[in-house]
Amino acid sequence: LWVDAVCINQKDTTERNRQVSNMIWIYSMTGSVIIWLGESVDQGERCLLLNKWLGRERLTALRTSPRSEDLEGLQRFFKRGWFSRRWVIQEAAVA
Repeated sequence: LWVDAVCINQKDTTERNRQVSNMIWIYSMTGSVIIWLGESVDQGERCLLLNKWLGRERLTALRTSPRSEDLEGLQRFFKRGWFSRRWVIQEAAVA
């Protein structure tokens, strides 16, 4: 079990930098990754449903335009605090 906020001393810059450089290895060794994005926000679940739909209906989805309420939900989803950290793209891609 790895919890960034618990496993890395956030007040020790040297340790934090060393651990961040190990994140690719840490995340590549996982069987699964669970990310706490915070409390549910208005229509945040819509983004998750849109993601599932795109996974199943990828070819059809490419031929149609997403609904504005889906795009608004997606925008709110990516405004959550977790996405403000610079290295999350690396974590998500490797995981």
